[in-house]
Amino acid sequence: MAEALAAGIVTEVLVTGADRPQVASVVRRAMYLHVPVRQVAAGDLDRATGGARHQGVAALVRPFHYLTFDALRVLNASAAEPPLLVALDGVEDPQNFGAVLRTAEGAGALAVVVGTRNSPPVTAAVARASAGAADRLPVARVESMSTTLALLKRDGFAVIGLDGQANMSYESTDLRGRVAVVAGSEGRGLSRSVAQACDSLVRIPLHGSVKSLNVSVAVAVAAFEARVQRRRAEGKVRSGEGSARVWPLVDTGATSQGLRSGGFCAD
Repeated sequence: MAEALAAGIVTEVLVTGADRPQVASVVRRAMYLHVPVRQVAAGDLDRATGGARHQGVAALVRPFHYLTFDALRVLNASAAEPPLLVALDGVEDPQNFGAVLRTAEGAGALAVVVGTRNSPPVTAAVARASAGAADRLPVARVESMSTTLALLKRDGFAVIGLDGQANMSYESTDLRGRVAVVAGSEGRGLSRSVAQACDSLVRIPLHGSVKSLNVSVAVAVAAFEARVQRRRAEGKVRSGEGSARVWPLVDTGATSQGLRSGGFCAD
């Protein structure tokens, strides 16, 4: 809830049991930010949040705003450094989607690109799994992922697809310039058209018995590798400090304090 208020997406706070310390804290924060607060019955709050666990407070939030591709191009052009994008092809699970948003934001990605037909909207589950990243990281929705990748290549992006069967390792790929990292679902991987639209396909070598990584972990490995390569190019990584020694800690099961559901953010 605190992150939603700070992000400026809350239009009204609904409370029941305002005498409880955690609720009172949210009420004070909302009033400080001049966000309207309304006392409601417990049953009304239950219905408003669709039965989600709310701890006595929920917030009406504005609809999630997606970038168009044209807006994404403007964002790319205004970036202070070569932009890093993450594109998702067929990732339909809200928890995985939210975890990818969290990972991408933590790695300094400029935006995440998803398709309109094979990706869930930014809902309560997505926002919760993102740990607040859904309110900070732009998300662009596009009609055709393969067409979008082709347009990004025309704009100077190297489009790198993650594929467990690829011959090239992610560590041997140049990720320093304009880069779009593309990940597919754990079950199907990249679709054929999207794989063909990539400049190259790379794999993350696995040394255990599992066959694949969670998509958010795979994105984390590639995105943080891009960050390490860029830091090395800037002279901020010591000589001999290889990328294999820099591993991000990703908790795909963590939740944020705020969650968006049917226009409501609840605590």
